[in-house]
Amino acid sequence: MSMPQSVRWALVPRAFLGYALARSGKHAEARAVLEDLLKLSTERYVSPYSIALIYNGLVERDKTLPGWSAVKESDLR
Repeated sequence: MSMPQSVRWALVPRAFLGYALARSGKHAEARAVLEDLLKLSTERYVSPYSIALIYNGLVERDKTLPGWSAVKESDLR
């Protein structure tokens, strides 16, 4: 069963918030957003793109790249 695209992308704004916080030096706040998304991912679908975006903002490349490779083509549509 395919998840509606609106549901898949619903968390993207939070990911962008986490990225912006990280890039502006507010690492603790960015990590709080990241932890929230990681916890939520145990209960429902969270795109690896969202997780990777925050890791990228935190400049944690070792955790960013696996997230990018996990993004499915269908997530990008």
